[in-house]
Amino acid sequence: MTAFSMFRTHNPALRRRAFNRTWPATDRVMTIGGVVRKSAVLAGIVILAAFVVWKNVYPRTAYPAMKTVTIVCAVAAFIVAFVTVRRKTLAPALSPVYAALKGLCVGFISARYGDRTHGIVLHAVLLTLSVFVSLLALYATGRIRPGRKFKDGVIAASAAVALVYFISFILYVFGQPIPLIHQSGTVGILFSLAVVTLAALNLVLDFDTIESGSRNRAPVFMEWYSAFGLLVTLVWLYIGSLRLISRILRFRKN
Repeated sequence: MTAFSMFRTHNPALRRRAFNRTWPATDRVMTIGGVVRKSAVLAGIVILAAFVVWKNVYPRTAYPAMKTVTIVCAVAAFIVAFVTVRRKTLAPALSPVYAALKGLCVGFISARYGDRTHGIVLHAVLLTLSVFVSLLALYATGRIRPGRKFKDGVIAASAAVALVYFISFILYVFGQPIPLIHQSGTVGILFSLAVVTLAALNLVLDFDTIESGSRNRAPVFMEWYSAFGLLVTLVWLYIGSLRLISRILRFRKN
């Protein structure tokens, strides 16, 4: 049994099966530095795409059109992500496409929140960066290492949240949304806090998976694939941060 067979994360891109295989011998292998550089490229694409939307979503009359564009981009991003997970060798070509599509979605969502609450986007960005840098530092220095129980707990909790979102979506379609978790009350704030916490904990699992991939000499194209998987978690963390801050501010006003 190789070290890859011990992988298991909630992230659909960086889960165990993504690396659980025997790689053919090659001189061009995945490195941590390579993943960092690819992640920086994808993050730059997301920021650029989001900025384009941010600059063009105002005034408010642009919202209906941008909402339609966002839905189309979200569906397209899901399809691209699905293909990337299924065909990892395509990650160098598809990861930038995913980042661009996701950036457009992030830009519109950020503009909507920013229009309602001035300064909230900056706070969400700072919170996301702070969590990412802090956890990366803790992981790099060995102060936090995910054991089996830690991984199982994060995976189970993430699956539970995903199930809640799925049920909420189904009920919303039939006109019966779950009110408490989508409102600015105590339950809604606690739910958002749990989502942000889970996203942060999944970053730790992503770090562990990426490090193991480098240690086991995965092919160089897995640098793009790993950067893609890390981006999935970071976007989740950012959107969760936006919702959490928004609900806290609304709760204080009420």
